[in-house]
Amino acid sequence: KVLRPQDIELRCDGRRLELHEFSLANEMSIFLRSSKTDQFNEGTVLTHHLAGSNNLDLCVVRAFRDLGLQYPEVFREEAHMPLSRWESGAPVTRGQIRRLLAEAAAARGVAIEAMGVHSLRSGGASALYHATGGNKSLVQRLGRWASDAFSGYVWEDRTLTRGLAGAMLAAPWAAHAAAY
Repeated sequence: KVLRPQDIELRCDGRRLELHEFSLANEMSIFLRSSKTDQFNEGTVLTHHLAGSNNLDLCVVRAFRDLGLQYPEVFREEAHMPLSRWESGAPVTRGQIRRLLAEAAAARGVAIEAMGVHSLRSGGASALYHATGGNKSLVQRLGRWASDAFSGYVWEDRTLTRGLAGAMLAAPWAAHAAAY
């Protein structure tokens, strides 16, 4: 289930790029070979697009483009190896990621119990939910959830309830509901 460079295609406006063309990349497709929600065990493709306008922006397309330009061997000779791996070639494990997240949380004064690998899913689901104007079906599909369990990962923005109480009191049925 590890992501390998051969599972990634950099593209320019939908056209697959060769390694020497990576500087043109404005999107990428990732083939996810399997997941616990892949009912037919066929894998799925997820496409990301270039985000932001400069190198200070966090962008997965830019990161993979730059990786391929700086270390082309990753996409040639090492394409079959895990993308996230140690110098030995061993894949980075979930437990190791969990430990690194805990260390980062502690360094920032965040309770270690509040940080874990699920915080990545929660943060991603919440960011996607807000970026799409609350489109739950898109969050469910892109997050590869087979059920609505993802709803437990989504955190509402505190501004969501701004003015809500006043709007509820002003609702046409509010006066009638108070009479009951």
